[in-house]
Amino acid sequence: MRSAVLQGHSTVSRTQRGALSKRTLSAVSHALEMAATALGPDAVVIGAFERHAYFEPRASAFQRLVGCGATVAVAYVGNRDTDGGGFQVPLHIDEAAAEVWALVLFSPTLCGYVNAIEHGSSADTTLGLEPARQFQSEIGFDGERAHEIIGELCEMFGGRLDPTVVDRINHVSDRRAQRHEPYPLESAWQSALGSLVAHTETTFDAVREQAAEATRNQGEHPLG
Repeated sequence: MRSAVLQGHSTVSRTQRGALSKRTLSAVSHALEMAATALGPDAVVIGAFERHAYFEPRASAFQRLVGCGATVAVAYVGNRDTDGGGFQVPLHIDEAAAEVWALVLFSPTLCGYVNAIEHGSSADTTLGLEPARQFQSEIGFDGERAHEIIGELCEMFGGRLDPTVVDRINHVSDRRAQRHEPYPLESAWQSALGSLVAHTETTFDAVREQAAEATRNQGEHPLG
């Protein structure tokens, strides 16, 4: 792999870090997917989704991305028959990449990312296991950090990323290196990100508390 993919320059990143629910990660991921669809052929999208079962609900969105001309690669453990379009990276259950939930948008004008690993071992199941899972996360809209995360994923994939995707990453990286203007799209998305996260987490906390209260009441006043 050409070094341009793995290099990156030290910078003060606009990344937001902390423990977030899977529901919030999904909301930010959907926003990245919509942005990538609008960018079309300029977009490179790299996703790591742990297991096939977690990718399958997103397959149609990735088909749309490919249909819009984006370069797409997805990685997960399990069934390879799901038609999500793009290039697939098969993962093994016991490798580090299989524990990562990541989605990176890399383009000449807009870069964004979700990069997360499950946090702790006591998932709150009052709303169903999946949306309540907690992840130690970093999210943001910053080109240099997006570039670094792609490099980290490429290293974990160990040469399994299709050369076509690598070439497109290098092409976008070169275009960004030649640009000297600010990135207004990244600034605008970053400004909106805090509100999105706060709204999603606050709403989820309120619903979780309502569910917990209902469970407690059920225990105090069982039917029958």
